[in-house]
Amino acid sequence: MIIVAVSVICLILIIFIQIEQKCQQRADEFAIRKIGIEIGIDSAIKALQELAYGDIMLP
Repeated sequence: MIIVAVSVICLILIIFIQIEQKCQQRADEFAIRKIGIEIGIDSAIKALQELAYGDIMLP
């Protein structure tokens, strides 16, 4: 019974994590479309990468 309960809790957590990642991906895509029109797609992608990963990814 305990194993089933732990399994269900883990499954629920995995589902919520997947939903959160999907929402973050959609938010990034929306930001790229909105910002990309004004400053260019390459600049928007670079800015989002800098926000996500910090300076370690950029030259």
